[in-house]
Amino acid sequence: MTSADEHIKRTADSQRILEAAREKARRKNGYDSAQTRRDLARLFEADFKKPPYAWQIDVSEAIVLGLDAVVIAGTGAGKTIPFMMPLLLDRSKFVLVISPLKILQEDQAKHFRKMGLKAAAVNGDTYTRELQQDLRTQTHNAIFTSPEMCFEHQDFRKYLRDDQTGKRIRAVIIDEAHCASQWGGDFRPHYALLHRLRSLLPVGTPILATSATLSPSALSDVCSGLDLDLGRSFFVNLGNDRPNITPSIAQMKSSKDYEAVYAHLPDPADVRSAADLPKAIVFANAVKKTQVLCRTIRRRYCPEVRDAIVFLHSHRTAKSKRRIMKEFRKGKIKILVATEAAGMGCQSFRSPFTKTLKYLPKGADIRDIELIIQFGVPSSLSVWTQRAGRAGRSPELQARAILLVECSMFQRRKKRKRGATKAKTQSNHEPESSDSDSGSDSDPDERPIPNAHILDAATAQDPVDPVLREYISTVDCRRDTSDRHFNNPPRSPPSGECCDNCTQASRPPPSPKTLPPRTPEPAESPTSSAHSTPSKNRNANGKRAMTYGRGPANRRKDLLKSARAALERWRINICLEKYSDTFLTPEVLLPDKFLTSLAS
Repeated sequence: MTSADEHIKRTADSQRILEAAREKARRKNGYDSAQTRRDLARLFEADFKKPPYAWQIDVSEAIVLGLDAVVIAGTGAGKTIPFMMPLLLDRSKFVLVISPLKILQEDQAKHFRKMGLKAAAVNGDTYTRELQQDLRTQTHNAIFTSPEMCFEHQDFRKYLRDDQTGKRIRAVIIDEAHCASQWGGDFRPHYALLHRLRSLLPVGTPILATSATLSPSALSDVCSGLDLDLGRSFFVNLGNDRPNITPSIAQMKSSKDYEAVYAHLPDPADVRSAADLPKAIVFANAVKKTQVLCRTIRRRYCPEVRDAIVFLHSHRTAKSKRRIMKEFRKGKIKILVATEAAGMGCQSFRSPFTKTLKYLPKGADIRDIELIIQFGVPSSLSVWTQRAGRAGRSPELQARAILLVECSMFQRRKKRKRGATKAKTQSNHEPESSDSDSGSDSDPDERPIPNAHILDAATAQDPVDPVLREYISTVDCRRDTSDRHFNNPPRSPPSGECCDNCTQASRPPPSPKTLPPRTPEPAESPTSSAHSTPSKNRNANGKRAMTYGRGPANRRKDLLKSARAALERWRINICLEKYSDTFLTPEVLLPDKFLTSLAS
């Protein structure tokens, strides 16, 4: 069965599951599917001034019917709408949304309130007597919280078990569901306990898991962790391809080649005001790098525009963060240099791969980001997909996403001693404070972060996620590589250039240069460096013929190493100077076989 056939079958299976639930509800209480769907569409369009997509109505109806559901869709696809629409249908109900970070919870609650729905962020910072009293009124439509609050905070746990709460709950939403797969270990152990939510709430309360980056293996982890049976659940996989974003890979000399970003930003001569700068996010994998990158970029432009280039990470005050994001949304800030976490949309959280808190609040309403630059290799293809997806949230905008990779990524790496990798990477990252919820008024102490060796792999010469390495090194379509990993369904054609590889392949080959004819060489000719001397013996003609030496001996040991190193440096420099905007690697320019021959 082909991948396309598999997606068609799974879609058909989901529709059969939905139809069976409709029929069961019709027999039990006279449920009218057609009327329910019309009401959902009408109420949504009245508030949003546009009709919902059919898949959004399908998922909303599945929730109304009590079906568990999974939605895999790219950033900006509208995954929030399916669990918002049932609340418009019955405002006496509410949804419990499990969201990984406090700042994200507050941002989502604010978004719901703008839609006329009563919402609250419930976490260790916000849980006060006033909020507790407000919850008891049983008037909220959406509660955004964390696994830690549900399982550890006694008062909130008591609220969830209350009979009135049970009568009102419409569904449990696991937002950014890939966190259940990535974080369900030592980092956020409560994510491994999410299945226990079913014991806190009435039997049959549906669970909806949403994510932009669930590979088949991650999907299996999530379903297992939530006690969710795909054979009895409604499943939507729209894929995470973004047709209006052109991804590309570019090389940089080293992990400190900060000026490598210059090639992807406007020429200073063309920038007279902030309006001449693209709206962009430059992602870095460590706090210090955001500040160095910001200084490097600001130094390139005239003083009049430098205030439009700002860095953002968790060490900045909460007030500064809010101000920066407000000005970035409005366009007063044009280039934002920021840290950001794995696998999620523009939001803050502490990555399971590093000891750094990554901060960038949810960017669903920042629709005009034209450019994403990722400085250095991220931890996984999922992280890159999430970060690249910050661009082009408006379908009318053609955006670019550029991953800057060190040349060492393309070099053959020598084996390292065990333990060296771990020791080296632990010194590569600046720690930041935690932003995870503990269920109390204070955040938990920093925990050891698993898999920290993955991030900044090119810098430390540590193992890079194999899927990401394949994505970076492929000479074929990068979208195809991503589609295979995430098991994406057949995608729509890109609205602009596909990717850097496809663009390069579509260019006509350079015209061959006409070379002058070579002067024929003697059939047998000694090298000019070979030593020659008359023979001691005379030939038949009485002459002492010349004999030729064997030429210089092959290089060995230090001389060979030195020659190899010089040739490796040469091919890297040539690749950077002449072919940095192509898919060519140093090995393609001068294969190792010929390099070794020349060096010896």
